[in-house]
Amino acid sequence: MKTKTAIHPLTASCGMVSDKATWVIIHKVDLQIDSNNDGKIDAEDDIVEGNAPGRLLIVNNGDADNDGIIDNRDFSIDGEPLFTEAKLTISNFPYLENCRIFLSYDASTPPDTEGGALAGGSVRIWAKQSNEARSPLAVKGGGDFVAPVVWNGENYNEGYTAAELGIDVTSTEAGGISVGSGEVTLYLEGINSANAKDISVIVVSNLNYLWHGERFIGGDSAKTTTFDMPISLLEAEFTGGRSLSGEHMNSHGLPLVLNDDFDGHQANPANAAFTPDNEDARSTRITTWQTWAR
Repeated sequence: MKTKTAIHPLTASCGMVSDKATWVIIHKVDLQIDSNNDGKIDAEDDIVEGNAPGRLLIVNNGDADNDGIIDNRDFSIDGEPLFTEAKLTISNFPYLENCRIFLSYDASTPPDTEGGALAGGSVRIWAKQSNEARSPLAVKGGGDFVAPVVWNGENYNEGYTAAELGIDVTSTEAGGISVGSGEVTLYLEGINSANAKDISVIVVSNLNYLWHGERFIGGDSAKTTTFDMPISLLEAEFTGGRSLSGEHMNSHGLPLVLNDDFDGHQANPANAAFTPDNEDARSTRITTWQTWAR
């Protein structure tokens, strides 16, 4: 999202204050995820980031490093990275080093210890990738979990500073004020199934830096859909146990159904909000995917 802000710097002249120039600063807050699921983050994602289903996240309920701890309860998963990148870029924002950053999303608070019980919510945002050792404490408590902090118009001091989110601010001067830019990569982990949930970012300036009595505010948002369809279930039910390796994924990174009945059809994540806790749920989910595949 781009916001144009007109800045009118005032300069003293013979004891009088006169308006010498008008500056227009275009400040930008951009939250980018691979919203079109084509395997990369680029300008094309901005076009669809507000549309359902948004970025597709698979529930992280496997055990990729075979350590006996389910991955969404494991705080250091050896091997290839599993989390989805989200890039937050803030450009030319007035007094960025003094701003506060607010995040709103359908968060699932991590358990206090590895292997603990899951909380509700569909997504976790981390400051580190899956294969780095992570603390389940919130960032503001010295950990790596980026907990939501929602802007309500009065809770400025509760927001994140740029430094707390790992944003290295570079500042310049424009129109007599300091404008800052910086970026950070955050990491999304799918926890529970949910359709088309928003992740929103709002950047708010300090009350000490106002223009015509108003704060500088900018923001952006993107949607995610989290679904639970383990690769092992697809292999067992649709491929006769054949491995769904990289060449069996479509361009969106989703598994293709490979047996004779459903060869070449993409499994549908939007209708996969079931969990294999019992045989009925498992059968219902398989039927849902088979129906869509036809």
